[in-house]
Amino acid sequence: MARLSFSEVGLLLLLVLALVISAESGPRRQKTLRRKKREWILPPAKLMENTDYRHKEFIAKV
Repeated sequence: MARLSFSEVGLLLLLVLALVISAESGPRRQKTLRRKKREWILPPAKLMENTDYRHKEFIAKV
C-alpha cells in the first residue's frame, strides 16, 4: 500500500474543496411546475354521404 505525503494529501483536499465550491456556486434554477390548460374538443359531428362540408370550419379535431 502506497503512502501519501503531506503535500499530496493537501493537494487532494484542495482539489476536492475546489470541486465542492464550484458545484455549489453554479446558477440555481428552481423547477416550477406549470399547469397547461387543454383546449376544449367538440365531439365529432355525424357526417352524411354526398354532402358538402367545405363551409364548416371544423368537422372533428384529433
